Amino acid sequence: MRVIIPLAVLSLLFVCFVWQRGSSASARAGIQDGSNVDKDALIETLLHQTNSVAQIQASRALAPYVKEDRVKSAFIDALKVVTTDSARLNIIRALVRNFPAEPEVQRVLANVLMTERNSGVRVLVAESLGKYLDRPIILEAWIHALQKDNDDGIRLRVSSDLASKIALPEVYTPMLDVAMKDRCELVRGNALDAIERRVKDRSELRSFFSHLLEEPSPLIQYHGVKGLAALEDPSDKPMLVEKAKSIIAYTKDRPMNKILAQWTLQLLKGLDPQAAQAIRLE
Repeated sequence: MRVIIPLAVLSLLFVCFVWQRGSSASARAGIQDGSNVDKDALIETLLHQTNSVAQIQASRALAPYVKEDRVKSAFIDALKVVTTDSARLNIIRALVRNFPAEPEVQRVLANVLMTERNSGVRVLVAESLGKYLDRPIILEAWIHALQKDNDDGIRLRVSSDLASKIALPEVYTPMLDVAMKDRCELVRGNALDAIERRVKDRSELRSFFSHLLEEPSPLIQYHGVKGLAALEDPSDKPMLVEKAKSIIAYTKDRPMNKILAQWTLQLLKGLDPQAAQAIRLE
């Protein structure tokens, strides 16, 4: 049995639908221009409400207004008391987006990187402030993370950033330590790439890179060849060519290591172009 809805009813439903959409759009516009946002109440909620959902909602609602001094101050204060991860992410995201170079914000976020329990929050800081390593407080936090953070991804990020500061003694020493023994090979690789820049002015690095040739990991062996090749000592060339060829032979048929074979072949081209020309990876 078909139900016939009178045309007048349909018209009324349509009008209600249009009105509701218009009202929703107006409400959104009101939030955007601040006319419907009670910021004082939201700040009170953020700083003094222990309900995690309320904290998340307050931090999200306040984020568009973080350039206002009272909201910015509330966000900085909130990082001392708010423990809800999603709320903390909202707060930090707003701060780094708007004030990445401001000393007060950098001080707070440097402390977050060194003390935060949630790795997602630490990752956000590490991804945001690496270009400010000229600031001592940021440099200190990055070195701390390199040495102490238990998240491989964070150490990978900060080791990449710190490579630009490898000339500094306070960076060189921990990077050398990481290059020797970090549990993550990719982190070691970042540190080794950086340490290689000092190979000509640090005599102890010849022995260091030579020992890498005996490690079981082909990636670390590659860095050993690369570091010694940077010395440009002709007497090393025959040994390095043979080592490079052995790394390629071991890695070229292993899907997970093919890119390492390509890197090593490029290295071999610089050591012995004829030997490299005789090698086919496919």
